[in-house]
Amino acid sequence: MALVPVRRDEPGASVSPAYWSEEAAGPTPTGQCVLDEPPKIKPFTNFGQTAIPHPQFPRRLGYKIGPINSIPTETLAHIFGCTLDDDDGDEFVRYPEDHYYEVCERAQDITDLMLVCKTWQNTILTFPSLWSRVTVGPKTTPRTMPPPFTRSKAALIKVYMLGESSEMLAFLDKHSRRLKAFHLEVPKGNDLTLVEKLRSPAPFLESLSLSFSYIGEANPKDGKLPLVFGGHMPRLTRLTLSPYRFTPSNGIRNLTHLRISDTVDLEQYYLSDLLDMLEANPNLEELDMHAASPALEDQRGVSRDVELPRLYIFSLSYHNWDQLRHIFWHLIIPKTTNLIIHDVLEDAGENVAAVFPPDASRIKNLSTITQISITHVYNYVDFVGVSDDRLSSFIQATSTRHFALEDEADVPYHNSTWLTLGHVIPLGQLRSIWVDTLLDKLSAAHVSIPVPVWNQVLPQLNALELLAIRGPATDNILTALLLLNGTTLRCPRLRSLSIYHDSQFSFMLLFNVLAMRLTHGSPLLELNVFVKEEEPPTKRKQELEILRAAQGTRVTLVYGAGVRYKPCIPPPLVCETEAGARYHPEFFHANQEFSSSSSSSPS
Repeated sequence: MALVPVRRDEPGASVSPAYWSEEAAGPTPTGQCVLDEPPKIKPFTNFGQTAIPHPQFPRRLGYKIGPINSIPTETLAHIFGCTLDDDDGDEFVRYPEDHYYEVCERAQDITDLMLVCKTWQNTILTFPSLWSRVTVGPKTTPRTMPPPFTRSKAALIKVYMLGESSEMLAFLDKHSRRLKAFHLEVPKGNDLTLVEKLRSPAPFLESLSLSFSYIGEANPKDGKLPLVFGGHMPRLTRLTLSPYRFTPSNGIRNLTHLRISDTVDLEQYYLSDLLDMLEANPNLEELDMHAASPALEDQRGVSRDVELPRLYIFSLSYHNWDQLRHIFWHLIIPKTTNLIIHDVLEDAGENVAAVFPPDASRIKNLSTITQISITHVYNYVDFVGVSDDRLSSFIQATSTRHFALEDEADVPYHNSTWLTLGHVIPLGQLRSIWVDTLLDKLSAAHVSIPVPVWNQVLPQLNALELLAIRGPATDNILTALLLLNGTTLRCPRLRSLSIYHDSQFSFMLLFNVLAMRLTHGSPLLELNVFVKEEEPPTKRKQELEILRAAQGTRVTLVYGAGVRYKPCIPPPLVCETEAGARYHPEFFHANQEFSSSSSSSPS
C-alpha cells in the first residue's frame, strides 16, 4: 500500500489537489504512479474538501479523512445551531434593548454561512430551528416580517421586539403557541396596558421580558402587570419586568430567574407585593432588583418571612439602607447565596452592618464567610466576603468613585464598620483579611483606623491565618498585635503577613511582633513587604536584612515603582460565570498581581 496523488482534473476525481489516497501498489486504472515515499505536502487551499495527511506519518500508512460534505446534514445543522444560538437554554435577558441589537447582528451570521457553499445553503434552509430568532423593529408590520419568521415554519421562535406597535403585538398573539421567548423593549413609552394585546396561551414560553423606559411626568402609578397570555405560561422560568410588578393572579409561579427594576416610582407598590411575588416562586435561583424597593410606609403590619432555598445570586442595586434593611427583615437566604449590593443611594447608614436587621441569622450565607477584603473609599467601604469553598459570598460595591470625592473621609463610618462587623460575620472563623486604607492611589490620602478599634477587633480573630495591609495602617495594627489577651497572643494562628505601599512603617514594631510571636511559640512563617520605591534608603535596607535573618520566618522583599498588588482572597466562583460576571464589582477585577522593577529573593 502506498500514497497516490489524485489530480482534480483527472476523470472521476472530486477531491482537492492536495489530497493523497491509499491505493494498492502497481498501476492504477487512470495510469497514476505509486509513490514509495510520502510526497511533499501542498498547501490546503480548497475549503470544504478532504484533509491532507501529515508528512511525518509512516510510509505506506494510510491517512484518510472524509470531506466535510460527507457530514450528515443533521449533524451540520446542530453545529450551526450551537454557533448561532450559544446561549440557548440559558437565555435570561436583563437588558432587552441591548439584546435586541445583538440578535440583529447574529441574524446576519446565518446569512453569511449560506454563502459558503450550496450544501451549507441547503442545510440552513432545510432546518427551521436555525431561524428561531425573529427581530421585530419599530417599523415592522405583519406584511414585512423578516425572513426568519417564515423560514422557521412551525418551529418554536424567540421574538425580540423594539417599539410599541399594538398591531404587531396582536399579530404575534396569534402565534403565541410558537413562542419560546418573547422580549419587548419600549424605549419611550408609558402605556403599560399595551401588553394586554397578548391574550392567547403561550404553553411553550420559557423566557419573557417586558421593559418600558418612561420619562417625564408620565411615570406609572400602579404598575400592576396585566394578565398576559391569559395567565397560561406553564414553562415560564425567566422573567424581566420594568417597571411592572406582578401578583399570583398572573399565573407566574415557576420562575428560576427574576429581574425587576424601576418599581421604586410606583405609588402603589408595597412590601407585601414584593413578598407575594417571591412567595409564589420559591425555586428562584437568581434575583436581581434594581431600584425595586417597595414603599416604606406599608411595612409595619407585615410579619411573615419568605424563604428562597435555591437562591444562588441575589443582586440589589440603587437602594438606600433603610429599604435594604426592611427587605432583609423578611427574607430567609440559604448558605449558598452570593449576595451582591452595589450602587447604593446617598444615605449610607452608620456602617456596613446597618444594611441588615439586628438579627441577621436569616441571611445564612453570612455565617459561611471565612475570607474578607475591606477597601476604604472615603465615606464608604467596598467589601468582599467569601466562603472557603467560594460557593457563597457577600459583596458590597459602592458607587462613590463615580461622584466627586470629598476632601475628608468620614472616619466614624469606617471605625464603626470594623466595630460592628461581628454583628454580621462571625469574626472567630475568619482565616484571611485584606485591609486597604489608601484612599487615593495618586496621593497620600488615607483612612486612619486608630489602635483602640484594632484592640477590639483583633482579639476576636482566633482563626486568622493570613493578614494583608495596604496603605498607612500598618503601625496601628502592629501595635494592637503586640498586646496580649491575658497571657495568650492575639491572632494565635496568624502565619502570613503582607505589607503593601507603606514605606514608613516602623521597623521596631514589626521586629518586636516577630520576636514576641517566636517567644510564645506562634512565629510568623511568611512576611512579604512590597514598596513602590525604586531603591529603599540604606537604613531601611539594613532593617529589612535584619528581618530577613529573623529565625523561623520566610521573608520576601519586593520594591519598585511598578509594584502592583492583589487581594489575598480569591473571588467567589459565581464571578467566573457569565451570569455572575454581570454583577461582580469592577474594583475586584482591577487588582492585579504585584510586579516590580527590582526584587530580592526570599530567604
